[in-house]
Amino acid sequence: MNKIIVCTAKYSDNLGDGVISDCVEFLLKSLKSDLDVVHLDISGRTEYHSSIQQKSSISKVIFHATPNVLKPVITYAGWYFKFKKRLEHRINEIDFSNADRLIFGGGQLLSDVGLNFPLKLSYICEMAEESNLNFSFNSVGVAKHFSRKGKALITGIFDSKNMKMISVRDSDSKAHLQNIGINQHEILNAVDTGLWAGDAYQVNKIENTNLIGVGISNPKELQAHSDDYDTSISLNFWVDLISKYIKSGFTPVLFTNGSSDDNAFFYEVIEKLESSNIQGFKTEDLPLVPKDLIHIISQFNSIVSHRLHANIVAHSMYIPSLALSWDKKVQSYCNLIGRSDWCISDSEGAENVFERHLQVINQGVGVSIIEELKEKSKTYLKKQLEY
Repeated sequence: MNKIIVCTAKYSDNLGDGVISDCVEFLLKSLKSDLDVVHLDISGRTEYHSSIQQKSSISKVIFHATPNVLKPVITYAGWYFKFKKRLEHRINEIDFSNADRLIFGGGQLLSDVGLNFPLKLSYICEMAEESNLNFSFNSVGVAKHFSRKGKALITGIFDSKNMKMISVRDSDSKAHLQNIGINQHEILNAVDTGLWAGDAYQVNKIENTNLIGVGISNPKELQAHSDDYDTSISLNFWVDLISKYIKSGFTPVLFTNGSSDDNAFFYEVIEKLESSNIQGFKTEDLPLVPKDLIHIISQFNSIVSHRLHANIVAHSMYIPSLALSWDKKVQSYCNLIGRSDWCISDSEGAENVFERHLQVINQGVGVSIIEELKEKSKTYLKKQLEY
């Protein structure tokens, strides 16, 4: 076995997806040094695009503004006029016929979001079947709700004779997969490979810093990917929270995971802070590639963020974090690392978030459990090569 295709959302502007992809490659090559690891982005992209613009893309603005019942119409239009052709071209470039295994490398791939992922996954698996290429899923996240069409596409994937193995990144994902009728395969409980980020990028935490990383996320983007999140969070929440860090002697530093939507909201928060005459905060340059994100987070004493992989990256370098809940996957991850109280809803207000964060900082990361989980993720990835 020499050529492994790793399929993720690698070139998403949410750079957490790129972190997952790079960590999977790092682990695969640590298991078998002569592997030829080829990346397939689920949307057929082949490079990172600068996302430092101060406005969300027009397509995302339209998608967010469209009622959920009509979102699949937009997805189908994008699929047939753009993404299918681009994905087909990339698959032909890679050449499934001379590959040994296709591994879906992780992230929230098994989700609906207006049929976006089901359409792409189903097509990729059909192309794999045509080349008699076996495929498996490693440490994926699974959403709770699927449309009827989305469910049919996902269940069709698991009925394939070329489908060999699946591991999920948390117990909720396993339950969600079983609830949509996936019972013909053993579902293994694995761990997100992003916990290897510090090792994969060879970046260590900077010691003795009073910097608090404040990860800014666009509430509309979060709501588009969750059935649970309420967009009631306001700019005033961030002003109040950042002010509390400053008054307590910390230096809050605003950053994002790179999403163009998050970047747009990032500038709104800065504008609100400046108009409120708040001084004593800093901002980071917006990250353009995954390693930028790793270096940004490495300088912090602790972080607060909605983004799952901002928290995971921090823990890969043993930096404590307070996760702001917006989707069940965030709480599930905190439960997994033995820190269930490291997750809090922003709806509880800046005062409660701040007080909880102080507790997180004082408690610190449980190094032993992180190391244990890292080894578990490596073990389950190794199984992907054995099936």
